[in-house]
This record gives sequence, C-alpha cells and structure tokens, in this order.
Amino acid sequence: MAAKIFTKGEEESLITTIISNGLKFRNSEISKYVILRLAIVKAFKLEYKALDDQIWAEKCLKSTNSSIKGAEYNLDQVTGRGKDSDNYDEVFKAMFSLKHRDENKDFNDDNEFVRALNKYIHRGLYEISNTYKSTDDFYQWLIDELKLKHRSKHKISGEIKA
Repeated sequence: MAAKIFTKGEEESLITTIISNGLKFRNSEISKYVILRLAIVKAFKLEYKALDDQIWAEKCLKSTNSSIKGAEYNLDQVTGRGKDSDNYDEVFKAMFSLKHRDENKDFNDDNEFVRALNKYIHRGLYEISNTYKSTDDFYQWLIDELKLKHRSKHKISGEIKA
C-alpha cells in the first residue's frame, strides 16, 4: 500500500485559491501537489520545532466547513517517488534529517517520513493562509516569503544615451 498525504477541506480550498487567483491557472493546468511542495518549503523556512512539539497540531488550518472535502496524495505526486526525473524523495529525507538531527528520527522509515511530510504540509499551508490573501500578488508573495531574489541576466545601466 502506498503512503498517503492527507489534506483537509480548508487546505484544499486554499490550494484552489492559490492556483486560480494567485498563479492565475485553471485547476487542470497545474497540479495541486506543486502547492504542497511550496507549503513544505514555507515550513522549512520557519524556526526549528521538534516534530513532537505541540505547535505542529496547533498551527494548522482547522476544519470549519464540513462540505469542503479534503484530498489524499501519493508520495509519487508529492515527492516524485519512483519517477526517473523530478524525484525529490531523497532530498526531502535529507532535509528532514538535517533539520531534525537531534531528534533521532529515521526518515528512511516511510511512516516517519510521511508523518513529517504531513506536518510540514499542514504547517506550511497554515502559514501561507495567514500571510497570503487572494488580493495579493502571489508571485511577489513567493519572492518575499521564500526570500527569493530576482536574478537578471542583463545588467541595467542607469544612463540612457540618445
């Protein structure tokens, strides 16, 4: 049986909002797992907290509307497990191992790995929901929140000659 990542209805709603309002794509044009990967990156940017810390349960989107369905994702979608290209499974394991090295966790154990992925996804989506609003420029949010820097191939001169 394949390991599963589960999202709540409110998280799925946020993912849809980011895709349609933020990225300006139709849902069929971009996979939802791209947003899950962004959530993982956002959570990695936060201050270290042990995986057993209560904050992981506290700082996640709460279910408020039972009519919105959650979703489940396989590791081949979220990490690219088993794919020839875009397989980030080992990269994520290494990142978790470094970040949580003092916790004596074995991220080669699928249960431990999936548990960490779920926590990072829930926390990342929570943080995104608290810092991004649908009226914001999502591309600017990415630059600001993920500390991305624009790199231009062209040097811009301050002087224009006529």
